[in-house]
Amino acid sequence: MFALSILFVFSMSFAGFMLGMFKRGNNKKILALSMGIAAGIMLATTIWSLFIPSFEYEISPFIVIAMFIAGSLFILIIDYIIRKISKREIRSWQKIYMAVTIHNIPEGIVIGIAYGLSLLYKEYNGLLSIALAIGIQNLPESIALTIPLLKEKFSRKQILKYGFLNSIVEPISALIGFLFIIIFEDGVSLFMSFAAGTMFYVIITEVIPESMKEEVNYATVGSVIGFIGMVMLEIFL
Repeated sequence: MFALSILFVFSMSFAGFMLGMFKRGNNKKILALSMGIAAGIMLATTIWSLFIPSFEYEISPFIVIAMFIAGSLFILIIDYIIRKISKREIRSWQKIYMAVTIHNIPEGIVIGIAYGLSLLYKEYNGLLSIALAIGIQNLPESIALTIPLLKEKFSRKQILKYGFLNSIVEPISALIGFLFIIIFEDGVSLFMSFAAGTMFYVIITEVIPESMKEEVNYATVGSVIGFIGMVMLEIFL
């Protein structure tokens, strides 16, 4: 199950680079709808599969909340570092590529944590929904990432190379997240809350704004579909 999950998110990300190379006129409505669906799924999964369950363990709720904030601050610091670096002589495509690649790290870690939890508690719904959400949003994100590479006149071979390096980050991060949750089993609730915080920050600052850039109505409809769909799955499965 874990192998299939990380293979799925890797494949969706890499497929985005392959499609981006050949597709010059992307359908903005479809991209907005798919990004919106991904945002809705990720938000529901963050709340129902990570944050709320983290309160069910014998630990102070204030510590759980603090870990959620810590997760958000972790990505905030990464964003700050990127902005500092970008003030130096780094080309536009490098800044964009670096930002997206770094943001793949917490997404991969969340998949690893979800798998660790699924092994400990024999529950796979959270893992599948998280992998589905991340995989869906990886596709349009990677397609969009090929645009600055094409503008720089990169060859298809170069784009595939950068696409592979970008896509492999999530599987590697997933392995790290899995090892953490297995080694530090007693800190399950803390890792869940921390992962929820990282995901929440990425959703609010990256996924939702990206989906709203062009076709706001399609992105909004997609967000509602994704969110309600995941809520229904959590209730009835």
